[in-house]
Amino acid sequence: MIHPSLTRKVQEAAYLTAENAHRYRPIMRFFYEQHGQHRYTLTLDEVRTHLTIQDYTDDLAEQDLRQLVEWGSLTAEQDRSRVRTVDEWLRRRLRYQITPYGIEFERLLVQLEQAHGAGGSLDPTTLDSLWHKLQQLDAALSATADSQEYLQNLRRLWLDAYQYFDTTGKDAADYLAEMHRSRPDDLNELGAFLAFKDVLLQYLGSFLNSLMHYADQVRALLAGWEARHIDRQLVALLVLHDTTYTVDPDGLPPEATVVRAHYQQQVENLHDWFRRRGGVEMLRAKTADAIEMVVRHSQRLMERRRGGLSRRRELEELARCFAACRDDRDAAERLAGLAFGAAVPRHLLGSLEAHAMDERQSVWAGAPMEIPLGRIKGGRQAKARSAPMRDVTAEQQAALLDEVERRRDEAALWDSLFAQGDLSLGDLELQDAAIRPRLLDLVGRCLASPDGTALASDGTQIRLLAPTKAGAGHLAAPDGVLLIPHFKLSRTREKAK
Repeated sequence: MIHPSLTRKVQEAAYLTAENAHRYRPIMRFFYEQHGQHRYTLTLDEVRTHLTIQDYTDDLAEQDLRQLVEWGSLTAEQDRSRVRTVDEWLRRRLRYQITPYGIEFERLLVQLEQAHGAGGSLDPTTLDSLWHKLQQLDAALSATADSQEYLQNLRRLWLDAYQYFDTTGKDAADYLAEMHRSRPDDLNELGAFLAFKDVLLQYLGSFLNSLMHYADQVRALLAGWEARHIDRQLVALLVLHDTTYTVDPDGLPPEATVVRAHYQQQVENLHDWFRRRGGVEMLRAKTADAIEMVVRHSQRLMERRRGGLSRRRELEELARCFAACRDDRDAAERLAGLAFGAAVPRHLLGSLEAHAMDERQSVWAGAPMEIPLGRIKGGRQAKARSAPMRDVTAEQQAALLDEVERRRDEAALWDSLFAQGDLSLGDLELQDAAIRPRLLDLVGRCLASPDGTALASDGTQIRLLAPTKAGAGHLAAPDGVLLIPHFKLSRTREKAK
């Protein structure tokens, strides 16, 4: 069902396209700027003084203001201040104020007028702020109360968290779209692009790492809310605050159904964006594509630059050689044959290897290529016979045996590490330093996983347990000692399906 507000004509925006828009728009912009400076009401004299339009009289200004009031862009109220002149006593004195519609229209126009250059940003701090606000919100929801101070604090935390969420998605999408649109195609901009490429890749990579780190944590937190129905409790408390401690401009409390639908939609937006294959996954893929695009684009520009390599000096040298043969026709023909090849084309059968031109060396100083030639038989070519398919059974069997041996070695490695049960990383001494990065990679994947588990290379499931001791442990190896929390790894013998 279409909402009735969508079927009415928006008369508040009529001043943008009206016949006298060249007068209406400066008036509305003046009211908007004064509203930003906390001057909420203006008089006719102030408006007429501000507009430096020739032959702009009081009657014409009053007519324009009256029309804006009729459209709903301005409101007018009687000026109750003391009369100081006869003219003020004779003329009806009104004070005008811009309406909320007029404020929003002018704010939008200002943003559109100032929109230049790259839009949006990839700021990892917004993700960090979102995570911390959700943590504070989770802690606040664990101690339920109904006091005004508690409800106000809860609403402030939710509004801040949703603002960070909204800013992250919109700014990142705008930035990536603008980056795809404004990538340089001119070779003259290649130097500046390559100089900025490393900074751009670092900027994109930092945001991508932050997105991957916080997305799993926020997803796990929201999954816990959904399982324990915390999100319903949050919506109920927000509705209770708005219906109890806020009022509409007409002096009545807002309708509970409207407020509930509003907050319920915000919570659903947050859940949907962080779900698997949701908005966060799309943003992660777009950021990765942007990194790949920057690398490909820089390589393409470099190839185009190499393809247009100038041979001006060599051509000038060749021209001087031809000038020296001005009186010797035979020498000029021999030089032309050496420079440009045979004048009459001939079909030669040979095996020309791929040859790349060296940018640092002249083609005249390069070694000649020898091409073995063979005789071309005349007549119709014999029909080529199809070659039999080569038997690769032995290669397949060897690859299979190698894979079985590799899996056996992997299983033996993890069996030896977990021979005594759970593995304590803070008190571990490794005989091979190459095992340490594999253990650290496993710990990192467990930390990023919502349930704290990850798969080892042999297919068994590893669970990361909380540190058992305070302080830092020592993960020793032949090449040194790594300080690490006293993490403990637990292994499930059955392979994960």
